[in-house]
Amino acid sequence: MQSRKEIAFGLALPMAGLLLSGSALAQATATQEVDRAASSETRRLDTVVVTAQKKEENLQDIPFSITAFDAAALEAKRIDGLEDIAQFTPGLYSTPSAADGNGVRLSLRGVGTFDPQIGVDARVAVYVDGLYLGKTQGLAFDSPDLERVEILKGPQGTLYGRNSVAGAINLISARPNSDRISGRASIDYGTFNTVRGSASINLPITDAVSMRFSGLYSAQDGWVDNTGPGENFGGSERIGGRAALRFDPRDDLSFDFAADYMTSTNQAPFYQALAGTATPDALDLFAPAINAVAGRQDEVATDFTVGDSSLDNWGAVLTGTYDFNDEHRLKLVAGWRRSESVRFASLLPDTSTEALNGVLTNNGFNAGLAALPALYGIIDVDVRPDYADLIPLAEVDTIFATLTEGQATLDGHEQFSVELTATGSLFDGVVDYTGGLYYFDETTANRRDLPPTNPRDAQDYLLVLGALQPLEGGLTPDNLQASADALGGARNSASGRLTVDTSSFAAYAQFTWHVMDRLRLTGGLRFSTEERDGDQQIISPFFGDATTLLGDPIDPNIGSTDFSSIDPAFVIEYDVTDRVLAYASRKESFRAGGFNAVAVAPNLPGETFGADFLFDKEEITAYEAGFKGDFLDGRLRANAAGFYYDFQNEQASVQTDPLITSQRIIVNTDTEVWGAEFDLVLLLGEQFTFSGNYAYTDGDPGDRVNPVTRDVEVRELLQGAPKNSYTLSLDFNEKLTNKIDFASTLTFSYKDETEVTPGVLLTNQNLLSMRLDFTYAMNAGNEAFISIWGQNLTDDEYTVESIDFSSFAFETAVFGVPRTIGGSIGVRF
Repeated sequence: MQSRKEIAFGLALPMAGLLLSGSALAQATATQEVDRAASSETRRLDTVVVTAQKKEENLQDIPFSITAFDAAALEAKRIDGLEDIAQFTPGLYSTPSAADGNGVRLSLRGVGTFDPQIGVDARVAVYVDGLYLGKTQGLAFDSPDLERVEILKGPQGTLYGRNSVAGAINLISARPNSDRISGRASIDYGTFNTVRGSASINLPITDAVSMRFSGLYSAQDGWVDNTGPGENFGGSERIGGRAALRFDPRDDLSFDFAADYMTSTNQAPFYQALAGTATPDALDLFAPAINAVAGRQDEVATDFTVGDSSLDNWGAVLTGTYDFNDEHRLKLVAGWRRSESVRFASLLPDTSTEALNGVLTNNGFNAGLAALPALYGIIDVDVRPDYADLIPLAEVDTIFATLTEGQATLDGHEQFSVELTATGSLFDGVVDYTGGLYYFDETTANRRDLPPTNPRDAQDYLLVLGALQPLEGGLTPDNLQASADALGGARNSASGRLTVDTSSFAAYAQFTWHVMDRLRLTGGLRFSTEERDGDQQIISPFFGDATTLLGDPIDPNIGSTDFSSIDPAFVIEYDVTDRVLAYASRKESFRAGGFNAVAVAPNLPGETFGADFLFDKEEITAYEAGFKGDFLDGRLRANAAGFYYDFQNEQASVQTDPLITSQRIIVNTDTEVWGAEFDLVLLLGEQFTFSGNYAYTDGDPGDRVNPVTRDVEVRELLQGAPKNSYTLSLDFNEKLTNKIDFASTLTFSYKDETEVTPGVLLTNQNLLSMRLDFTYAMNAGNEAFISIWGQNLTDDEYTVESIDFSSFAFETAVFGVPRTIGGSIGVRF
């Protein structure tokens, strides 16, 4: 029987004839400028230059899978932020962060982060101009002046290090230059009052000094209209700016400094209850109070005031580059970032206040809670003195919702990092090297003080439901004691506080030996150490303080942990011809352990933390084999790769109580992932360019054991991993007159249904997009342009997020944005 490694590689290797290698993206090359005066015999695909290995290289010469978008591709496909990239990148999956309009969850080749809390770092490492961003909570932002986006697929343990077990995404901004004054300005308008205005200008000051300024404003009305009080759902407003300075005192020395700021208001995603998904038990609980709809819902009338989320990001980065002896380069990147994020969440917003309170009355919640002090008196157990103030409880009008003003998810998040990298060649080019030192320091919190809870939220009833259940067996002393214990242990971790301090250091080196003209061997090693301190305070339901409903103190979880890791890499590459590269690799990477922000267990004897607070690091070993090649005299670029991942001690979330989604524990399990990717670009005559890519991802996810109930959750699907995904694109370019150029892009992208929430599938995606551009050549090389664009042109009703509340209500779904059509006008100079 074939092993999974053999199956994965077998998917790629037979394609060696035409579909060769890694995963260079068609989109980047499809939009490169070509010599329109050239004939079809001389038209060639352009070279795509990336910095994935800390130095400038031809993408086709890099022995692993990369997807790259240049500035023209970003514009043609209307890619504004991380949320948009996945649509055009098979193997990359993006969803909104659960219950947080400020966050984005990313999964690459079936490896991603699905628990949106600050105690868990991202698996896809995101870098902005060389600075690492570790939290999913603040990733829903636009970058005002992107020059290029690079998606590095597979673990990047040597050159990138911590938390790159799935890969890395580099967002690279345009830099100033001393060539000439240049710039761009445009404004868009479309469906849902979509408005986007952006501008950038490059200003040479002297031969050695230049500056660049850029800014953007974007807004979109919420496409789920709320006729009740407060905001709509699904809209956003973002304002950002960036200033950059470049200083070139000598030909071999340069300094770049940039500072950026963005503020955004993001409306909550609409968690729609799906008709027909309630269980029989749910029909006896909250389901009768909720309006469930089949198909995409575009209007709701909430009974409570809907708020919105806010996100502020600041950043500054200094880059210094020194070239010496024509063969060596030193590069220093030092940067600082700060983020503040406040989320508003409502997970079952289409709920009737009157019906909800009727449910509570009919189920005897208030009566049962009111009787508990007297019942507990029988066994000599007292409730806290202010318990009586809760009875009768205030009217409730929400289920799983924050206060209207929101709740902090990043409170004073601040990070600093510095990296020194040396690149070059030795022994007359026989050996190429990259080495470096890296330091990272971060302090973050989801809130610094205990916030007020929402007394109108029915979720607190779920937290104390366990206190009533033992009484169904009769008012015996044992049942009363079990009920009192359950009430005393009822804790609300969703509104608790967690602070985390992290410091990390790494040293790495990678050498490539040119054994022969066509054969190269690469070996790399990274040593990493990391220290983390965590402090969590759980709170009491209803009261929102650190005292249980029985008056006992809730001890904080305080823990420290440290990790070290040695991550090697080995690559062999061979030039089959001058234009065809074959390679195979073995790489390792790790993600540090951390602290569970929603831990609720009492402290262990003799410890300052509970059994569900700490979790261990995870490690991944990845194998990849592939080819990269240019054919047909440079008119066809075809790539393919197969991969296999051995994922050890994967950090996986398990819900410990079926009624309470916020109570989770992070366990370690083993998982296997395998798959293959193919992509190609073909120049068809002078005007047409066809591009396509395909990704297949499968695996064997490890089963998860609930440490509370000891139940085994048998997993069959990888989270965030469509088994099949592909993109097809056709570009057309034509010179209509001496002054007018026409260009068009038509793209269809497909992704299979996939699982993000365990047991709940998101629908497949069938997204058709289009852009038509008319460019008018003015004097002095300036241009004016008008564009018409459309996204999701077939109005596909696809889902991008789901949480399963069917145990007491319904399954929910967040749908993707409906059809959007608009236009743009602008100038380039």
